Amino acid sequence: MNVQIRNRTGSNLEKAIFGKRVTDKSSDIFRKVVQRRQGFKPQDYNDILKNRTQEGISNLKRQIQKDSLQIQTAEHKLLMSMLLKQLETKRSFYQVVYKREVLGQTVREKKRWTKQTLIYYPKSQFRM
Repeated sequence: MNVQIRNRTGSNLEKAIFGKRVTDKSSDIFRKVVQRRQGFKPQDYNDILKNRTQEGISNLKRQIQKDSLQIQTAEHKLLMSMLLKQLETKRSFYQVVYKREVLGQTVREKKRWTKQTLIYYPKSQFRM
């Protein structure tokens, strides 16, 4: 319950909050007093208080996290669908290139391995 009684006395405003009177010259002090009485904690150690309610901030953060997650999943699905379309159109080309590359690597590795064995055992009886 927030009751405000405003009486002009010079430049001061008298305000009744929860049955207690607070006299201040600016709305900033009034806001800080109200937020302290409602259980707000300072944002940092410079005694700067939050402008919004804690529930509103947490709900807003939760909604932003959900929206960003939905955007990320939509982007991922779009990229995967584009990739699948490209792979379906060029599947045979990729298969041929992959087979050539794998076969070429295995042949090169076998040649390298035989050269290493011959170099490592130069006086070996088992020469190829």
